[in-house]
Amino acid sequence: MHSMRTTMSRSSTLILISMTKSSRNSNNPISLLLLDLDGTLLNGELSIGKRTSEALCSLSRKGVNVTFVTGRMLPAVKRYADSIKVTSPIIALNGAYIADPDAKYVLFDKRIPKPVSNEILLRLQNLSLAANTIFGERAISSNLDELSKKAVESWLANIQFIDRIDTLSESPNMMLFIGDENSVKEGCTRLKPLESEAFIYSYASIRYKPKWYLEIRPAGTSKGKAVKLLLEYLEVLPENVLSVGDFLNDIPMLKLTGHSACVANAHPEVKMAVDCVSHLSNNQEGVLDILKQFGLV
Repeated sequence: MHSMRTTMSRSSTLILISMTKSSRNSNNPISLLLLDLDGTLLNGELSIGKRTSEALCSLSRKGVNVTFVTGRMLPAVKRYADSIKVTSPIIALNGAYIADPDAKYVLFDKRIPKPVSNEILLRLQNLSLAANTIFGERAISSNLDELSKKAVESWLANIQFIDRIDTLSESPNMMLFIGDENSVKEGCTRLKPLESEAFIYSYASIRYKPKWYLEIRPAGTSKGKAVKLLLEYLEVLPENVLSVGDFLNDIPMLKLTGHSACVANAHPEVKMAVDCVSHLSNNQEGVLDILKQFGLV
């Protein structure tokens, strides 16, 4: 199927699924479902649609593992995990942290070296950016305006709000800066010399316009690499996995798994990277449509 990755109309998608579903499911049955949250599973109200939730609970009862691959902190995901009975490890912070929903065991915990993180703070200190540093299950945030705080409180948890972050005494899993487009792009320029020591990525907010984000993670981390670790831990082959996403950070995951799909509101590059594009968006329970197309419900 990966050789046929392209954006398709609903009719051609359904034809492709119907032609290949029986042979694909019989030879490589899906035993693990990996779901991105924001923009994919969650709707505009940051909730899971009722019918989708019921379908995911049914899948779990049938023995299909369901879990999340998200940019959020683990504690900010727990209520969704509890609602559909997720028990497998969850990939959080875009691949920098993997743990079970209750964080009783941590499978992966990659950090930005403390000297590098403090150098990042130094280089960005006079820009108009709200700073957020994440350490596993807790976070520190500073210089937040009302809109930035609203954004942060949906992704992070166990947040300590302070006036200013000058230096860090421990290494973070992620650093997230929020500001206007010019400040974020200037921040990227200033951090360019550190690209070999940290993954630096900027993008515009979809939900909290006109904010932009500057995300910094440990070098070498991604959703794709984290999924590879998770599959090894669960002893699941890539061909038995369906992954679903909507944004550029999902592409490494989508390319790794044997089956991949996206919702209608996905980024154009994501649509080109998957096997199946739903005609429904995240606000229309597109994930449920994908489950139906893959014969899972």
